[in-house]
Amino acid sequence: MGKFKAEFYETDTGEKPAKDFLLSQDTKMRAKLFGLVDILEDYGNNLREPYSKPLNDGIFELRAKV
Repeated sequence: MGKFKAEFYETDTGEKPAKDFLLSQDTKMRAKLFGLVDILEDYGNNLREPYSKPLNDGIFELRAKV
């Protein structure tokens, strides 16, 4: 698979709040979250629960358990 490439939202000032959040987590959680991003890149918009859950208007959240 691997046809998708995750990109982090970037503000007008060059900040990437979602990536900064991921990097602020402890080592174990950071590894889980970046692993989840890898899974997202593999499955793209076909990723479903328990890894992803729809919010609204075609927007999905990534979900990781501590």
